[in-house]
Amino acid sequence: MKYIDSANLVLSSLYHFHSNRKYLNEDLENNYEICQKVSRNIIKSSKVDYVIDGVENTNLDEPFLITSNHVGFFDIAVLFAAIKKPMPFAAAKELINNRIISDYIKSINSVLIDRTTEDLKVMKEQLEAMEKAISTTGLILFPEGECSYGEGDIKEFKKGGFIAAKKNDVAIVPTYINYEKYYRIGRLIVPKGEVRVTFDKPFKASELADKKIKAKELACITRKKVLDLRNNM
Repeated sequence: MKYIDSANLVLSSLYHFHSNRKYLNEDLENNYEICQKVSRNIIKSSKVDYVIDGVENTNLDEPFLITSNHVGFFDIAVLFAAIKKPMPFAAAKELINNRIISDYIKSINSVLIDRTTEDLKVMKEQLEAMEKAISTTGLILFPEGECSYGEGDIKEFKKGGFIAAKKNDVAIVPTYINYEKYYRIGRLIVPKGEVRVTFDKPFKASELADKKIKAKELACITRKKVLDLRNNM
């Protein structure tokens, strides 16, 4: 059964990506709406019970940073379907080579991250790109830097996005995605039962007791808030 479910999810995702790609254009809001439509259709095809908690915490008039745990590819659909505001992702650079989703990634001005680079110039450019997104449209970030595929605890949050969040003093919205059940086939996570996304109350670095808090410490505080969301479910 799990192989049938996996095949159905893959095929339905491919269909929705291909059938809607022609509607992408230069209009950011249009492209975000297309991404939302594709995401909703993928979720519907998966036949999961999709639940959103705390969506009011994303109804901000100013840019903000979504910081979520990262189980697998389905997380992207879960967040796109939940957030009503046009916001790009911080995406792994290698995804741009994926012919199926590359047009979507580019169409919403996603920030491409080379997770293995040690080139200081490249790292600086990536931080500047995150800062630009965070200070203008906002950004959806998976601070673990990689998928957990359902294995082990939530990894330590990398400080990159929090440098920009602190510098621009934007609101951070800790977010937790929970799969009640799932199959894992290789690197593919196929959710079953309830899929719940929970948005915590936004907070800013300037609101914390330590006004000189460092980005690494801000990342740790945010991770703890995400863990608290998980533990309080």
